[in-house]
Amino acid sequence: VANGGDVLVPHVVKEVRDISDTPVRLGSTYTSVAQFMGRKMVSKIKITAYEPGKRFAEEMSGKPGGLMTFDFAPDGDGTRVAMNADMSMGGLLGLLSPLVKMQMRKQMAGDMARLKARVEGKK
Repeated sequence: VANGGDVLVPHVVKEVRDISDTPVRLGSTYTSVAQFMGRKMVSKIKITAYEPGKRFAEEMSGKPGGLMTFDFAPDGDGTRVAMNADMSMGGLLGLLSPLVKMQMRKQMAGDMARLKARVEGKK
């Protein structure tokens, strides 16, 4: 699956391949190829939590490595999404960690805003 700018896939992700299960479920694995701050990053990813409507988590090995968790909770007529990322970059990006954190927050805020607009029918 190549990312043609689909709002449901973060814009840094350029390709997803080697998907083990369709539909995705607990234990599914895939490979993500991303471009972030001028660097190509390939990560093997495993779904470590999958509770539809409640929680989704994935563990990444490679660069970057770490754990990303998404928690979903009812909020009025909508859903509140809380994302937590505990990642290790290594190399030059690891040394630039404060800059990387700031850029990741900016990127994820944009991705979440695009997702919210799409879900609300605003494209």
